[in-house]
Amino acid sequence: MSWPKVKIGDLVESISKWNPKASPSAPPFTYIDLSSIDKERKLIHEVVTVQPSEAPSRARQLVQENDVLVSTVRPNLNGVAMIGPEYDGATASTGYCVLRPIPEKILPSFLFHWVKTSHFISEMTRNSTGANYPAVSDKTVKQYLLSLPPIDEQKRITNILDKANEIRNDMKPIANLRDSLVISTFYAMFNITKDGKYDWPSYTLNELVLPVKGSMRDGPFGSNLKSSDFVEHGVKVIRTQNLKKTGYVDQNVAYISSEKAEELAKYEFEPGDLVIAKLGKYPGVAAVIPESCGSGIIPADIVRFRGKPELINHYYLAAFLNSAVGTRQISRHFRGSTRTRVNLTALREIQIAVPPLELQEEFERIVNHVKAIPSGQLLSNLFSKSIYQEILI
Repeated sequence: MSWPKVKIGDLVESISKWNPKASPSAPPFTYIDLSSIDKERKLIHEVVTVQPSEAPSRARQLVQENDVLVSTVRPNLNGVAMIGPEYDGATASTGYCVLRPIPEKILPSFLFHWVKTSHFISEMTRNSTGANYPAVSDKTVKQYLLSLPPIDEQKRITNILDKANEIRNDMKPIANLRDSLVISTFYAMFNITKDGKYDWPSYTLNELVLPVKGSMRDGPFGSNLKSSDFVEHGVKVIRTQNLKKTGYVDQNVAYISSEKAEELAKYEFEPGDLVIAKLGKYPGVAAVIPESCGSGIIPADIVRFRGKPELINHYYLAAFLNSAVGTRQISRHFRGSTRTRVNLTALREIQIAVPPLELQEEFERIVNHVKAIPSGQLLSNLFSKSIYQEILI
C-alpha cells in the first residue's frame, strides 16, 4: 500500500507578519531577502540588519527555527533553506513562501528534503507565470502533493539523507549523492560511528573466511603473471584501478589467454567474490564482483575473499572496509614510502563489526536499489514508495 498524497498546505500552520515601518521605535531586525539563500548549498549565507524605519516593503514575515523557506521567484533555481536557531525571530521577504511544519504531521527535515527534489522543482516551474520574472504564489506551493509516510518512517528517511549531506560536504572524493547515500546508509543502519564505536560482536577477517583452502588468497607471484602476458581479448584480469570505494569499475580491464588462465586457475575470481587491493591509490579498498563482470583472474596486488555465508555478507564487508573505521585500521599496517601497500597477513587481522546477517542482507538490497536508479531521478525517487516503502521497511 502506497503512502497517502497530502497537500503541503495541510501539513503547515500559519505564521505571524508585521509591518516594521509601523513600529519605528522597535530595535533593528535581521532581514532575510531573496539574495540571502545560497542556492547551491541550500542554506542562508548572508543577511542584513535593518532599521524598522528603513525596512523594504517586502520585509513582513516573522520566521522561527525549523521553518522552511521556498523562494516563489524563479522557482527553477530552487532557492530553499531551513531556518536555524541563529535566525529564529528574523524577518523574511514576502518573496518566500514560509512553511511552518505541524510537528505531529511532518518533520521539518523531511519537508525540507522534499522541496529540494526534482519533482517539486519541475512542478513549481511548470506552474509559474511571467516570462521575464517567473514566479509562483504561496497557494501554488501549498497545493503541491507529497507522499507522506508515518513519522517514524520520516525519521528513518531524513536520518539517511541528513547523513548523506554531511558526508558529501565533508568528503571531497565523494562526488555525488548516490555514493553519499550508500555510505550514509551504512552508518545509519549499523550505528557505527566514524571513530570506531559500535555494539556488534567483533571478528577478525581471518575468522570470517570460509574454511576452505584458498578462500582468502592474493594473486600469483609477479613473475607468474607479467604485463607481457596480456592480450587483446580473453580472460579478464582485474587490477587495483578497477576497485573503487563505490564498487567495481569495469574500465581498462586487462586480459590473458585462456591457456594462461588455466595455469592460474586457483587465482580465479567469480561474481559475488569480495576483492581487496593490497596497493595502489587506496590500499585496502574493497569491492564485490558484480554478475556483469563474470569470472577472471586476480593479480599479485589483489586479495580474493570468500566469507562464511552464515556470518558475513560481502556487500556489508566491503562497506565496512571502505568506511572510516576500516580504512583507519588498514592504514596502521601500511608499508612502503613510494608505493604504499598492505600485506595479506595484516589484512587477516583487521577487526570487523558483525551485525545480524538479516541486517547485512537488507543493506545489500538497499545498495543495489540505489545503484539501479538513474542519476537524474535519484533524489526525487528516494521519496517514492518503490524506494522507502519497498526497501527501508
